Amino acid sequence: MRDFQGQGQFKSKSELELALLQKKRSNIIEKIESLSKVIGFLDSIGRNSRSSENTYSSGLALLESYLDSEVFQQRYQEKHKCDCETILEPLSENKINVYEFFNGFVVFILATNRILLPKLSHYILPQ
Repeated sequence: MRDFQGQGQFKSKSELELALLQKKRSNIIEKIESLSKVIGFLDSIGRNSRSSENTYSSGLALLESYLDSEVFQQRYQEKHKCDCETILEPLSENKINVYEFFNGFVVFILATNRILLPKLSHYILPQ
């Protein structure tokens, strides 16, 4: 076993990458669960269906990952500090082009999650 850059004992680089990805996802989930509007939204969805709440939570986590991504930050964050709770304001005021935003989001999803196009609608469109 090798110690990959002080990250503990991992059998391979891919095992380290998986552990880091899981930690990042955990941090993203903690972040969205700390946003009051998001909590209210998920609670209202969860009253009807826990499965729907989990689906929306996953989608919001994916959106938050995009908003935290280097690509989004380089393009927008200097002008607009956004999270999944505050992104609607600059979109509705046309401060961020909605078509460019969603195109970037789709590219991000496809690049980072290896999701097939037919399944993509499950992540970005309510069922």
